[in-house]
Amino acid sequence: MVKDIFPLHKKKGVSLMVSYVLLVVIAIAVSVFVYAYLKLYLPQNQKECDPDVKIVVTDVECVVLPDGQLKVTLENRGLFKVSGVYFRFGEASKTVKKQLNNSFSTLKEPMFPGNASAFVFNNLNATFPGLNKQTQYEIEIEPVVLDKGFLVPCKNSIVTYPVRCIQQK
Repeated sequence: MVKDIFPLHKKKGVSLMVSYVLLVVIAIAVSVFVYAYLKLYLPQNQKECDPDVKIVVTDVECVVLPDGQLKVTLENRGLFKVSGVYFRFGEASKTVKKQLNNSFSTLKEPMFPGNASAFVFNNLNATFPGLNKQTQYEIEIEPVVLDKGFLVPCKNSIVTYPVRCIQQK
């Protein structure tokens, strides 16, 4: 008589409900695991460059012939020392410019506030085959500071300077 009140085929709904609950519990457990993993392996805080880091271009000279040469003189007019500089050069009409120094230009000695440094890049014709005096070029300079052993690029202190090349005989 008890079997007639609760037939076996009606228990399938309970089984379906248990499977949904298990699915939700597994999804929550996986999300907790992913959150804990990301919290552990991603950096907690990104190093940022101080806004008072300021590099100024005092002189630029670009010579097309014979091999192409670019001379750049920089001065640190900020409040902090600069440990290195990224140089990017290209046509003024292009937003992405080619990096002149292969990866990072570490200065032999940090550039303290008020100090100036000169940089020379030779053989520009090999890097920029169409280098000529009619085209307007730009140089982008991004200072880099050393903070507790980490190199921190100063994205807010990028300087863009127009360059006009001359032809030397």
